Amino acid sequence: MTARVGIVVVSHSAALADAVVDLATQMVADDPPPIAVAGGADDGGLGTDAMAVLGAIESVASERGVLVVMDLGSAVLSAEMALEFLGEVDYRVQLTSAAMVEGVVAAVVQAALGSDLDTVAAEAGRALAAKRDHVGDATGHDAESLPGNAAAADVQEPAPDAVVEVGLVNEHGLHARPAAAFVREAARHDATITVTNVTTGAGPGAANSLSAIARLGAEPGHVLRIEASGADAVDAVDALQAMVDEGFGERRVVDVDGTEAGTVPHQAGVDAAAAVDPDASSMVGIAPGRAIGPVLRMVSSAPPPSELPTLPPDEREEAVARLHDAVDSVAGHLEQLAEESDHHDVAAVITATAGLARDPAIVDVAATSVRESGMDPVMAVVAAVAPVAEAFTARGGLMASRRRDVEDVRDRIVAHLLGSRMPAVPSRADPFVLVARDPGPADVAALAGSGCLGLVVGRGSPDAHVAIIARALGLPAVVAGDRVDAVDDGDVVFVDGERGELWVSPSGAPVAATDNS
Repeated sequence: MTARVGIVVVSHSAALADAVVDLATQMVADDPPPIAVAGGADDGGLGTDAMAVLGAIESVASERGVLVVMDLGSAVLSAEMALEFLGEVDYRVQLTSAAMVEGVVAAVVQAALGSDLDTVAAEAGRALAAKRDHVGDATGHDAESLPGNAAAADVQEPAPDAVVEVGLVNEHGLHARPAAAFVREAARHDATITVTNVTTGAGPGAANSLSAIARLGAEPGHVLRIEASGADAVDAVDALQAMVDEGFGERRVVDVDGTEAGTVPHQAGVDAAAAVDPDASSMVGIAPGRAIGPVLRMVSSAPPPSELPTLPPDEREEAVARLHDAVDSVAGHLEQLAEESDHHDVAAVITATAGLARDPAIVDVAATSVRESGMDPVMAVVAAVAPVAEAFTARGGLMASRRRDVEDVRDRIVAHLLGSRMPAVPSRADPFVLVARDPGPADVAALAGSGCLGLVVGRGSPDAHVAIIARALGLPAVVAGDRVDAVDDGDVVFVDGERGELWVSPSGAPVAATDNS
């Protein structure tokens, strides 16, 4: 049999996806094309899973390609994540913004005819035209006119009002702090702005989304294409280009002409990737210095609920309002913490974390899930954050260390929605060594001016924001893996951030001493 385009249907609801496929296959019951479904969460509830989408793509892949049709919100992010995991293959995979029911039916029928991927995608994108013509929907648009829709091969997007290509020259590229500055500058302008990593082909990503910019994987020497449309497009592109050219105030390692200007410093003797999750037998120093003092343990955040009831339609707008209130509260608290900090690095890190809390890729996606699917806002936030966190992990290296930041933001928003308190550093008048399995950047920033002598965490790396803040505050710190569970409140410990060592001190040892020399 001649190979045909494969169809993948991605939906928050497995029942919905199965029903759409059942309807579509009845149109070509004698000889349907390859079709796969990635619907619902692992526990049978609403949700999407990037790995399930990946498996569905691979199961229907052929030389003719694969078309992926999605329902809404995080389904799109999960599909994009699946493409990142897929890597380089010898077939094309196309995502389409076509309507779920009409698009799938049209795509299945067209694929059954043996049409190529571009034709199948175009037919899916035009599937609503007949309904619009019949109903007379004056506000409707053909699929070809929808911004960002790559379904039809003959789509001609309007040219942007301003475009520039610029190379990254700073030592870590668009890592979290420069990315946060980039997003803030983009948000100041009355323009729709996108950024593409020309070097890797990643993107385009929305310039007002911190997670979208982070997912570009933009490193020193990579070339970015910044495109803007709108009243302020030219000024926006000029301002963003200037930030990139100036290296965001960081040390320059690449000249504007692309030649090497220096070497990127590396934490001596530490493999940052290996340090992310050490086993129980290994320890890693992430902030220099030595300290001795009694242990004060910080309780870890409780895991988010695994399931909450679906909201009836008349409660959804109020739930969206609660979601936005939680976001504003969490972001506002982080912004205040950054403003009050006397340390530039600490303020920059917490400002970037506040940017994640307001990120449209999280907030808007969660709000859409609440409005359109009745998902409880807690579950909507968890679902929206999951693909963003996975994207950071998939990038590896420096970006992988940022996963904890977005999870910390998730936990704070969820705690606010549930009316519970986030675990925080307990108040203590006497000096102490803080032991915490997985603190967030804001938790460590709150140690400024306290009696904290040192820090012991369960996981992390020298490039993680927790480590950067610890160094800024002069706190010796080690990643101790499962050994964080072997010390109790009041135990006296010795922390060596230079060698990556943690010792339980004998009873006669000093109980409050630090040496950051």
